[in-house]
Amino acid sequence: MTEMGDMNFGWLLAIVAGGLTMISLGVMIVVVNVLKSFQK
Repeated sequence: MTEMGDMNFGWLLAIVAGGLTMISLGVMIVVVNVLKSFQK
C-alpha cells in the first residue's frame, strides 16, 4: 500500500514539476517577445 502511495506521490510531483516548467517557459517567451517589441 505504501509503495502505491509513493508511486502516486511521485507522479503528482512529476506532473506539477512539468506544469511549472511549461508555465515558466511560456512566461519567459512572452517576456522576451514583449521586450523585443519595445526595443523596436
